[in-house]
Amino acid sequence: MKKRILASICALIIALTCAVFTGCQTPDQSRAVVNVDVNPSIQFVVDAQNKVVSVNALNEDAQVLLYGEASFEGKDIEQAIETITSLAVEYGYLDEQNKVVQTSVSSDNEDLKNKLTTKVNASVTAGAQKLGFSVTVDDEVAYSLMRKYEDYKLEHLDDEQIQALTVEKFRLALNLSQSGKVSLDVAVKMDEKQLIDKISEVDKKVKNFATKAYEKAKALAQNAYDEAVGVLVDNVYNEYYLTHLLAHPTTFYYGSAYQSYKLASRGFGAVAKVMTIAENIYVCPLDSAVVENAAQSFGIADQLDQLKDNDGNYTLESICAYADKVIKNSEEGVELEQLKTQIDAQINTLVNEAKDEVAELLAQYEPQIREIISKVNDVVKSVENVMPATLKASFEESMSTFNEVVTEFEEAIESGTFNSAKVYEFQAKMVDKANKMLALIKADIGDEAFNECQNVISSRQQSLDQLKTTMENAIAQAEEQAKNFLSSLKESRKEN
Repeated sequence: MKKRILASICALIIALTCAVFTGCQTPDQSRAVVNVDVNPSIQFVVDAQNKVVSVNALNEDAQVLLYGEASFEGKDIEQAIETITSLAVEYGYLDEQNKVVQTSVSSDNEDLKNKLTTKVNASVTAGAQKLGFSVTVDDEVAYSLMRKYEDYKLEHLDDEQIQALTVEKFRLALNLSQSGKVSLDVAVKMDEKQLIDKISEVDKKVKNFATKAYEKAKALAQNAYDEAVGVLVDNVYNEYYLTHLLAHPTTFYYGSAYQSYKLASRGFGAVAKVMTIAENIYVCPLDSAVVENAAQSFGIADQLDQLKDNDGNYTLESICAYADKVIKNSEEGVELEQLKTQIDAQINTLVNEAKDEVAELLAQYEPQIREIISKVNDVVKSVENVMPATLKASFEESMSTFNEVVTEFEEAIESGTFNSAKVYEFQAKMVDKANKMLALIKADIGDEAFNECQNVISSRQQSLDQLKTTMENAIAQAEEQAKNFLSSLKESRKEN
């Protein structure tokens, strides 16, 4: 009897243990990125349970399509894709001249990728059928994406990792880089999981009304406020040392070194933000006279308006979008290959023009970087003028990172590699050095004095309430303009 009871107890324990471990299994954390290109290009991040984690509009047409719609987050991907397809038909993006939807799924989990590919393609068809519309779904790479992929590899012939890059991974890296948070050169070195995680993180923060005009207005407003804050607060530690010079005779330059690095980091960051927006050759307005040749290749010389973007400009993005539609809706064969060759030749010309335009735009930011360098040098000279000869070597050592960046800047100008990615590198070095100087200051003056400085900084920041309000009002106005712009575009498409 006792043996039976003991056996039953053991069996119960085993059963409970199995239940506990089964219930506590870590859920599948795999994620995938789903791209749907109509021409609105939309990106979903989807988890292993088929739920949408985030959604992002990859171009302005996609912003128009998504604007004002209910959130897709938390929905099954099938439902989200059906809705997108239905909206594309409703607003005229899918029509008799554009009946092909290109889809792609990227994931480091092959099973999830295959499962989602089937679901996504079926959902596209179902969404169109609900409106009595027939579409073709394929996994061909869009013409414009293939161009960017091939051009990028040609620019990096000596890089084995880039030469081995798949177009699927390049798409992920390119989409992430377009957020402005990570450069393309950095993104292509990430693995698929890192790219998907980063895309998910970035996409969750994207506002659905964030047009390029809004992003630029926001950056300028924030930069103006940040500069004003810097003028008031970055000098606090320098002021402390100057009033306590006798107590810190060999370290008093810490405050000015910190101020210099902080000033440089703020300035570089401000310039880089605006440069990121300006340097995208695909959104740079092109001269209409040059565009006419491209229109002839499409056979629409008398219908140039079809190549314009929503702002009424001719851009590489708008022209490539039209090329994508023409090519994906054309029958395979010799004529299609001839068409691609003609389009390639014309777009190569447009690319060169856009690069020249962007180079001129970026050149406008060179004086701003020089002005930042000049301001830092003024701070450095003011300290050097009152510094004993015995401390000059130590001070010069503390400013060595800044001097290295100045040299790098001159080299970038000379070599033609001056761009936002390079300026972001400068900023990162300045931020790192400022943080290290701040740690030295805290150790040197002690917690009590350091806290006093922090209180001064807080009080000065509060004195900028009016300027902060001005910044917030400017951003709010830019937001309202962006929303009105997207709403108007969406309404006009519905009317047509």
